[in-house]
Amino acid sequence: MKFTPMIDYASPTFIKRNHFMKRFSLAVAFVAILSAFVSAQKAANDYDKGEVFVGYSSHVYVDDPCPCVSVTERGFDTSGVYNFHRYWGVKADASVTASGTVSQSFVPGFGNPTNAPVSYKQRIYVSTFTAGVQLKNNSKGGRFKPFAHALFGVGRLQSKVTDISCTTPNNCTYVPPNVVHNGFAVILGVGLDINVSKRIAVRAAQLDLSGITGSPSPSYFSGGSNDFRFAAGVVFKF
Repeated sequence: MKFTPMIDYASPTFIKRNHFMKRFSLAVAFVAILSAFVSAQKAANDYDKGEVFVGYSSHVYVDDPCPCVSVTERGFDTSGVYNFHRYWGVKADASVTASGTVSQSFVPGFGNPTNAPVSYKQRIYVSTFTAGVQLKNNSKGGRFKPFAHALFGVGRLQSKVTDISCTTPNNCTYVPPNVVHNGFAVILGVGLDINVSKRIAVRAAQLDLSGITGSPSPSYFSGGSNDFRFAAGVVFKF
């Protein structure tokens, strides 16, 4: 005949042991929840706090009211971003591009009875200084990082004419003027960064729609601009 010991659930020893196990289980659960919360917070905060971009820029400029002025400009684009969140940050951008020097030499057909030739060289500059918001997954993981931005600020259009040669004041009216126009600028764009290390990425492409308001009075830049800008270069993260 086997003897089965009976558990006295009312005994002080069993009650103390039961209370200890409950407290121990609660402590283990609390530590597990706290660890998960800390890990989640660490993952949420584990993103690049900012970046600096330096690169090449190509700007296709077309004078809106007159298709006779259409040039491809080249220069640089640089920007800085401070991320307040894993997915968004404040961005400042500066871009300066210039067209190649265009040489013109012709004989005006009207108001020129002497058929005297007119010649000049012209160069067009487009500059933008803007700031706004960038949307991007700034987590340290992942290789491909697409982004989008909306920027607003000041745009500058400049026509610089040199080496003017005209025999009469009448002929000189055919020469475009030296004009500098400042207007409101809007840049909307998207791009793709490719991480090559923890601190460096390659900006494979950035395509922007760049607009600058024109002058309210008739001038060389009365229509402003509504153009495309392309950029590529290197991004330094911190």
